[in-house]
Amino acid sequence: MDESDRDEESEQLRAAMHHAVSQIVRERSTEENVTYSKEFIAVLAELASSHLKNISSDLEMFARHGKRSTITMDDVKLVARNSPSVHTHITETSEKLSDIAAKNRRKKQRRDLDDDT
Repeated sequence: MDESDRDEESEQLRAAMHHAVSQIVRERSTEENVTYSKEFIAVLAELASSHLKNISSDLEMFARHGKRSTITMDDVKLVARNSPSVHTHITETSEKLSDIAAKNRRKKQRRDLDDDT
């Protein structure tokens, strides 16, 4: 991927982030009967984008430090360690996803056993 492609991809991501933030702000605006300026939305989108870049860099460093090429849920929990509410939410979501995966594995094992008989 050359620099031109990266610039285009970066611009597409920036536009997608701005659109997503705009949608969320619009919903909140309706719920709270408050209006937000276009400048506010643009700054919030840039702030969110910058924060996500920092998080993704941290995740990559944690995986590399663990001599892994795959980012794990433990890396995500480590990134969230300074925000107790986010850490709790991530931990609860991780546990739910693990439970669902375990149930799906058990269902598949039962199906496989039934197919063998």
